[in-house]
Amino acid sequence: MKKIFFICFIALSIVSLLHSPSLFAAEIIFTEEFNNNDNQWPIEDDEYAKTSIVNGTYIFEYKMDEGGYHAYYAVSIDTERDFEIEVTLYQISGHDDYGYGLIWDMVDDSNYYSFEISDNGYYRVGKAVADEWIDVIGWTESEYINTYGGKNTLAIAKLGDTYMFFINENYVNLTDVQPLLGDYLGFDIWLKQKIAIESLEVSYIDELDVILDEDFSDNSLAWFEGNDDEMFAEVKNGYYYFEHKIDDGSYFLWHIVDIIPEYDFEISSTITHVSGANDYGYGIVFGLDDLDNLYAFNISDNGYYRYGKYVEDEWINLIGWTESDALRSYNATNTLTIKKTDDKYNFFINDEWVDSYTFETFFGNNIGYVIYKDQYIKIDDLVVKQEIVGEISILDQARQLLSDIIIDTPGYNETYHLLADKYWDEAENGKDILNNNTLIALYLKSAKAEILSNEPRLNNLADALSNAGYILNKTDDTYEDQMGNYMKSYECFSLTLEIDETLGNENHLAGDYINVGATYHNRGYYDEAINNYAIALEHAKKMDDTELVLKAYNHLGWASTDDEKFYSAIDYYQLGLDYALQVRDKDKEEFFYLAIAESYDIDLEDWETAIEYYNKALHIAREQEEMADVKSCLNFIGDCYYYLYEDDLADAYYEEADVIIIDE
Repeated sequence: MKKIFFICFIALSIVSLLHSPSLFAAEIIFTEEFNNNDNQWPIEDDEYAKTSIVNGTYIFEYKMDEGGYHAYYAVSIDTERDFEIEVTLYQISGHDDYGYGLIWDMVDDSNYYSFEISDNGYYRVGKAVADEWIDVIGWTESEYINTYGGKNTLAIAKLGDTYMFFINENYVNLTDVQPLLGDYLGFDIWLKQKIAIESLEVSYIDELDVILDEDFSDNSLAWFEGNDDEMFAEVKNGYYYFEHKIDDGSYFLWHIVDIIPEYDFEISSTITHVSGANDYGYGIVFGLDDLDNLYAFNISDNGYYRYGKYVEDEWINLIGWTESDALRSYNATNTLTIKKTDDKYNFFINDEWVDSYTFETFFGNNIGYVIYKDQYIKIDDLVVKQEIVGEISILDQARQLLSDIIIDTPGYNETYHLLADKYWDEAENGKDILNNNTLIALYLKSAKAEILSNEPRLNNLADALSNAGYILNKTDDTYEDQMGNYMKSYECFSLTLEIDETLGNENHLAGDYINVGATYHNRGYYDEAINNYAIALEHAKKMDDTELVLKAYNHLGWASTDDEKFYSAIDYYQLGLDYALQVRDKDKEEFFYLAIAESYDIDLEDWETAIEYYNKALHIAREQEEMADVKSCLNFIGDCYYYLYEDDLADAYYEEADVIIIDE
């Protein structure tokens, strides 16, 4: 049981954002630094205003002491996408209690949005509609504004249906998006003022790929289900029901998800509080290695949220319990979202930003849920998105993967290539005497030395990573350690595959895809495993590699069996059998007869059909004089007759098996 954590409610101020839209990875679509006037900003000097470009700044002066003035430029922004606009500017002279700033989504002088500051430390957001001014966010004092001629960077980030506003890389406010759909943006001044604009940039915020869309329509991902005196968990009718039954401690449920935490990602889940305590936490856990090392974004049913972590079983508050109007209370449904961008987490509740915190690296790659005290929740979905990272180079990926590997410094007259070869030879020569952890370390050190060389030999790098991946994928540790090893193995094999594809090593691809599939298979991602095994099969057929064709059919059947799709497994085993017959491989023919027999025997309990296939395997074993296989088949057939209540026949097969002596 986890320790009890009681929520003590006290008055708390909202923790401000530490940094701003530079957090949001971006595709720049427009940038202006005013080194020239290639973009043809208005240059004028009349009774109302004067504008000019001087020494890399756009000087904008409004001469009248009533009304306001705009200077703008056409920049087409796809408002269906998320985007950022950022401007750096300062006041030169004029009123310190009237606004100047950024305008966007501008149709004309009578219809636009505006984000303004005053030189004495206030900001506002508003819009003009048919020449009528509407305060969206009224004048608000901000400590983040550099006053009285100080330079300020204003930024707007559109995220979904929300505009977020930043001043000097600090979040200040947000509002709903109600676009005017104009194509102009620029600057405005109210009353007599003179300002200088140093830069303007518009960017699209990178879209993320959906890597998990769990709607709990079934339990294909094998989420934990159970029911005892302390807890209840069940996937049913499109929900994951989770109840902690006792008035003490906490309970956690989780599943591994392949997030690369160094890249941007998003975790979102919709949760309904069904019943139970309303002043204790429940919510999302992520970056989880085990119950003692994890991160948690929790809410309470009476309207509070917090963010923190367990480190070696010690809870550390990163954002203390904070009240939020964004939360729906008392057995309500709430959507929690964690968006990681660059080095920052932004936390949303029901699509409304509530807080932010600096990113810290994961303990592990599990995501799930926690309930403190006696509560009952139902989870509608879990959606995980990840930044596309395909553009990163192979060597950069390898450097990142091997960042925690420590190697020797090459000695006198030694190179990193020689060092890589030395580690490789130590591993190859020690396969029969060194333990798995030592072998893994040697292969990864060989890969690290290769990366540090001036000209990495990619084939050598792939071989070292592949060997390390193979050992990682078959380690026999605790469940948590196994999951971590399988993830590391996946990273090794994925990079090996990318290297072989880059180098055009066609003869390696079938094996690579089988290896990648096995890492999914071991983690219970059977659909992904089967997809990779199927690709491996096509490559093996293309290369006419008999051994790998048979191996791929075996893995396809095996994954289908583990996914409890037994008839699909039999179909794959039958295809493997047909291929073995075609290439006249008696050993594999016997193997697939046995695989089909076991599916009928163990999985489907169709013992009559199982006997038919066991007999075919037995026939080949006798032919080949493989007496150990003969003995096994006789016992299997005896078991089937026993289950069919034909004890005399069962005994006859058992007796025949017993007289076969196998030399050890």
